[in-house]
Amino acid sequence: MQDQTLRAWQLLCDTVPNEEALTEIERRRGFYRTRSIKSGDLLEVEAYPILPKTVIREAMQKHPASREAQKRLNQRNAEKRLMRLMETNFGQGDWYFTATLEGANLPTVEGMQRMIRRFISRLNYRRKTAGMDNARYIYVIEGYEEGSKQKRLHVHFIIDGGLDRATLKEIWGHGRCKCDELDPASYGGLVNLAKYLSKDPRGRKRWSASKGLKGPIVHTAERKVNHKTARRIAESPAGAAAALEKLYPGYEHVETEVRTNPFIAGCYIYAVMRRKEGVQKNEQGRTGGKIGNRAGTHAGRSRSDAALRVSNGSAPPVQKRKGRV
Repeated sequence: MQDQTLRAWQLLCDTVPNEEALTEIERRRGFYRTRSIKSGDLLEVEAYPILPKTVIREAMQKHPASREAQKRLNQRNAEKRLMRLMETNFGQGDWYFTATLEGANLPTVEGMQRMIRRFISRLNYRRKTAGMDNARYIYVIEGYEEGSKQKRLHVHFIIDGGLDRATLKEIWGHGRCKCDELDPASYGGLVNLAKYLSKDPRGRKRWSASKGLKGPIVHTAERKVNHKTARRIAESPAGAAAALEKLYPGYEHVETEVRTNPFIAGCYIYAVMRRKEGVQKNEQGRTGGKIGNRAGTHAGRSRSDAALRVSNGSAPPVQKRKGRV
């Protein structure tokens, strides 16, 4: 379950930091709670001040989030959940498969779901005869019914590799198909696909997935980022990447978003990083040394709203300080 304090910070923080806000970030002395989410080669980092729950609760009561703000946050979090599942379980050699239906008599959503179940059954049978395990997949039904109006239903699949493009099209057998290889090498590839597939489903569940998919590895740290590092990340496009890459060796910085609010000093940080080429991962999800060298440094144990994208500072080593907020 999501940390309620984190959700409160996400809802409260909707302002790009200005100079006054940067001063307030440093005034909020103490440490930030840091969450790192590792999904395959992708690393997300969220950081926000450690404050008493009463302070957060009072701010939320005085400045309640609108229904529209909560809806936007739910949508962003849905996109992230799908992106993490895709990044963790799928990669090069897997398929993005879009299947449509032929003819004028279109099924209902429930009828489409029955067709998908039969497709998955035929797919797994074909894989079994070829000596493979059952398919790993995520699918989204797109299209809708509104009285007498109906948009043509179709389905998007993310399916693991093993069978070729022609075989997938043959197994579907209900109409036109488009089958493309996934390209997870760039950050934008699966992120943009996750945004597209998790858009508003008109009241239905956004997507469905096969059993046994792995979830991301999540770590929480209480003393990884202090107020000085937070300001350095927030104020300097040249410093954010250096600070984050020092905190998380083996990863390169992609982008950082920083937001503040007028009610509580401090800021909310959301950063995206990707494992560097040639750096291998051990079974615990930690980042080791470059391939061919002795194992390197542990990548750290620490993890959404956007406006300021900053990209390069250096984070000081964690020091003992008197008092904590």
